[in-house]
Amino acid sequence: MLLFYTQNSPYARIARVAVREFGLRRQVTEKLARNRAADNPVLTYSPAGRVPTLVDGDLVLSETRLIYDYLVQKAGKALAPKDWNDLALAGQISSFMDGICLWVRERYRPEEQQSPFLFDVEAQRADRSLAFLQAHATQNTLPALPTYDALTLVCALDLMQHRSLCPGWATTYPDLQKWALGALAQKALQDTTPGPAS
Repeated sequence: MLLFYTQNSPYARIARVAVREFGLRRQVTEKLARNRAADNPVLTYSPAGRVPTLVDGDLVLSETRLIYDYLVQKAGKALAPKDWNDLALAGQISSFMDGICLWVRERYRPEEQQSPFLFDVEAQRADRSLAFLQAHATQNTLPALPTYDALTLVCALDLMQHRSLCPGWATTYPDLQKWALGALAQKALQDTTPGPAS
């Protein structure tokens, strides 16, 4: 199997952590890609050209959750069943990740083209989400590693921290920060830490 990634994509990081957590390092070759570049090697396999993309023979998967589920199956493991409360929490975590990624992408644009309105919208969404997630952390109802939802949450929080979004969040939401620190102590997450902003 061939897994395309970029160092700073939190979605690709989810897939890379899953490879490590499920003991698939020997079966999966990770290849660095360059998003939005004419020579992006992902374009050979997928018109979307995005990461992560997993190639296994003629099968090409370009959706993070599908890649995660496929890796679970390849490792001979079973996906844990979810009830509607689990799915509701998963939706909030996914929305939090989406907002952080939109915020980060907007900051990559030239300063004169950046939208103060979007920054304000995403900052407010992040604050609401952090308060919601703090309540779950306090009640010990956040998902456990290495589930997809737990990986999504910890990768979103770490990206937020690396890009200096929501300064002071760790003090405001201490139970959530404690959960994040415990998750980030795992070797698979340490091995896939994002690099400097590019």
